[in-house]
Amino acid sequence: MTDPLTVLVDAVSRGDVEAASAILAADPALARQEQGGATPLHYAAVHGQTSAVDLLIDHGADLEALDQEYGAAPIGWANEKGYMDLVRHMRLGFHIRPTNDAVIGFNADQADVFDAGCLFGAGWGGVVSAGVQHDRLNVGDLHEFSSWN
Repeated sequence: MTDPLTVLVDAVSRGDVEAASAILAADPALARQEQGGATPLHYAAVHGQTSAVDLLIDHGADLEALDQEYGAAPIGWANEKGYMDLVRHMRLGFHIRPTNDAVIGFNADQADVFDAGCLFGAGWGGVVSAGVQHDRLNVGDLHEFSSWN
């Protein structure tokens, strides 16, 4: 028998909302479980599947869940792949707090106060400042600003 979590991850990755909805109707807790160190929401986000993202959130998926490998939230995965419309949708449509923008590496509303294009919003939480290249997170440019706390 196929693992329901594996089937859910596959469905949301492909944007098959009908199949994902049926799986979540049987077990809504699957929206919050991890496979391969990430939640189904991470996989939907990295594939740019807006409808699947909405479905998972409606079933209790955690927007702030961090994956095991990179320590990034689902919105960070969407950002890394350049799905900026989805990033804006997740950020604005679901009211992610400004301090969490630091963790996800996205705060386009803030002024560019560093020459390297660092995101000022990252300093709010004292977590990191992430460099931006072509409106996308450049993971190689992470800097810690713990002294800003």
